[in-house]
This record gives sequence, C-alpha cells and structure tokens, in this order.
Amino acid sequence: MLNIGIDARLIDGKGGGTKVYTTLLVKHLLELDKENFYFLYTYKCHPNLNEITKDKDNVKIKVIENKITWRLPLLYSFIMKEPVQVFHFPAYNVAPRIIRFNRLKVVVTFHGLDAIFFKKKKRNLFWKLNFKISARSSDKIISVSNKLKQELIEIYKLDENKIATIYYGIPKPNIILPKIDEIKKKYEIDDDNLILCTDGSEIRKNLITFI
Repeated sequence: MLNIGIDARLIDGKGGGTKVYTTLLVKHLLELDKENFYFLYTYKCHPNLNEITKDKDNVKIKVIENKITWRLPLLYSFIMKEPVQVFHFPAYNVAPRIIRFNRLKVVVTFHGLDAIFFKKKKRNLFWKLNFKISARSSDKIISVSNKLKQELIEIYKLDENKIATIYYGIPKPNIILPKIDEIKKKYEIDDDNLILCTDGSEIRKNLITFI
C-alpha cells in the first residue's frame, strides 16, 4: 500500500480545465483505488471536497491555511508529518525543494506551456517561473500529450525518462455516442465528420485557427 498525497486546492467548485481535472482525478481515484490511502491537502475544506470524500475510508483531508506556505520549501515539512510517500501536484504548482527526501517522491501534471508561447494577461512572469520550478523540483512529470512532452524536454533540458504521457480520459463510447447523435440531430449536422472540442474560448487556445 502507498500513502499518496494530492494538492486538492483546485477542488473549489469553480470552472477551469485544471480544476475539472483535479476534481475528477480525486473523485475516481477514491472510487476505484482501494489499495492505497490518500491525503488531500488544501487551503480549506470546500463543500465539493467534502462531497467527494464522503463515506470514503481511504482518505484524510489535511488543511494548510497559510497560502504562502504553498510557495515555499516549508510545505514539505507539513507533508512529511504524515506517512506520505508520493505527492502529486495536478497542475504545475510544485513548491521549490532544497532537500530531496528519499521517502517522498514528487509528481506533477503539466497541461501546457502557454506562458512560454503566449503572453498571459496576468502574472506571465510568475507562470514562467512556476513552470520551471515545477519541472525541475519534481521527480516525475505527467504530460497530457507527446507534443508537450517534447516541449518540456527541449525547453527545460529534461531526461525523457522523467516524463510519462497520460492522455485525458473520456467517457466510454457507449456513453458518448448517443449524445453525439443527439447533438447532430439538434444542429442538423449531416456530415459524419464531427469534431468535439471541450476547451475554453480564450484567444491563446487558438480555436479560430482550429476551426
């Protein structure tokens, strides 16, 4: 059995791709994985987090209220108080590490490098630094595509063995096919070539070019 810690701050009831990713990741891990124990760390226990963990006996919620702590190496002293062996940051928010403990391995999921290629309206420099710290301070990186994996290797000079590509999950075909037929009928789409995009509409997403 492994004791796995997860940064659950993004489970706050709001929208956004990384928030959906974190919420569904935790929800399904607690439902499907009965062999390991999970410690969920957050600023405060949001109702959504309470709902996901309700009646689950393989999870414990840990609250670190001081938000500055999450940006400092001090964070790991709180994590090490529990028997956590693997800690997962689901959205490139890894705190810098001065000392690497053999017992604790850090995993981070990268969803993109938009601040590198597109200037974000807010805190662009912050995100650039955050990406670099997350890439360098982690023991293992989960990339959501092979293209992103290659970008991480080239930009941060990483060993390709440090990065594993794990694509986003989708519902089973028997769940989504009836919905696709419903959409095609609703919008009178006769063509069999239907592209489903579930991304946001920000300019940096480049949806106009895609269309």
